[in-house]
Amino acid sequence: MHEARPATAIIYASQSGDPAQMALERSVVHMIIERETCLEALLQVTPHFHDPHSKVRPWKVIGNLTLQYRRASMDVVEGIGQWRALLGAPRQAFLWKHSNYLSKMVDDTASFASVPDMFRDCHGDLTLNPFLSPFALTDSLFDLDEPAMLAKARLAGSEIGGIDMDRICRASKVLLAEGVLQQRTKAATPAKTVPQSTPRTPKGQVTPTPPVESHDLAPHDKLMLMKVHLDHGRAKLRALEDDRASISERMAEITAKLEATTLPSKVRMLQNNLGALNNSLRAVSGEIFQRRNELTRQEATYRLQASKAKRPRPQIRDELHEVVAQDQKMRDELVAALARREPEPAVPALDAMNEAQVFAFVKDLGLDACAEKLKAMGIDGPLLAVSTDQDLQELGIEVRLHRVKILREVEKRLKDGQ
Repeated sequence: MHEARPATAIIYASQSGDPAQMALERSVVHMIIERETCLEALLQVTPHFHDPHSKVRPWKVIGNLTLQYRRASMDVVEGIGQWRALLGAPRQAFLWKHSNYLSKMVDDTASFASVPDMFRDCHGDLTLNPFLSPFALTDSLFDLDEPAMLAKARLAGSEIGGIDMDRICRASKVLLAEGVLQQRTKAATPAKTVPQSTPRTPKGQVTPTPPVESHDLAPHDKLMLMKVHLDHGRAKLRALEDDRASISERMAEITAKLEATTLPSKVRMLQNNLGALNNSLRAVSGEIFQRRNELTRQEATYRLQASKAKRPRPQIRDELHEVVAQDQKMRDELVAALARREPEPAVPALDAMNEAQVFAFVKDLGLDACAEKLKAMGIDGPLLAVSTDQDLQELGIEVRLHRVKILREVEKRLKDGQ
């Protein structure tokens, strides 16, 4: 007899017998496990950055883990979105260890805020930043509508670690839609209006310039924002070059000590230190190369945008005004003609539909094959109104999503007819 396991041991249990849903749930669970593994590995590195005497700086490992963690986080959000679409329930919570996993993701990186130097490529707030991107969930960027949000986000770069910036923004909006952040903000807000305090910048981190709050992203505002990113990129590049110079000096000192040392144990220790510094030097040099190329690209984009902004606008001629006036007149006449048309007949109630109207009704849903099957079986409005999922399956509609779509539209029509 197997020993009963405690309830807390249940990580995820599917409540469905549908093969497609179970396969998608297994895929999401695998993505969550990969993300949790990367998150745990990153958390194990943080003590080295808390300790001022620790010389352990595994930059390559941190970089690889960060890329894998960000990729897994994106896959989890998009996978849960596909799972919700399959269920036809856009607000359904994906329960992991008895809690909504998307809500859990919101502040998973809160502990990284105390070690900002650990993520040299991430310049945003790490407290509420589940994708370790330049934009935390509290950024004003996500208050914009989608076109303006994406346009402003692309100014910071088209991608992060091989992931498109648009995907990161849309995934962030999905997490914000869970409402966890609004609930915490509401709970933390006092009764009286208190001006927001400026967050303290961690020691050693460059203070970022506040983002432009324009919602229309005028050309002048775009240039200002691009200039801010250029200044920040140059400052970061100078800091990396200083780090490289410091590492080179330390390597020179160790090399001099190594030449003057004869004790084997000390020679071995100095060689290990020299090898570690050499690895750090190669990593910093590679990052400098990448940042210099990115800075060159951003400078070229800035010059191109600035040249476009300086071009004089062509003067509008009188002929163009006449063409616009004629076009407006034609539009007014067309609107007046449409207003004089007789109103179209009202859509019949579902209970009053005949077979042909049911055929047209289902075909308008984009389900031509289903409409043909219902027509062949002589299904009219009254029959369709009382049909169940099993009835539709017996009529030959095998795809569950098609049955759900038809039944949902039938229910909507019945409610509208009441």
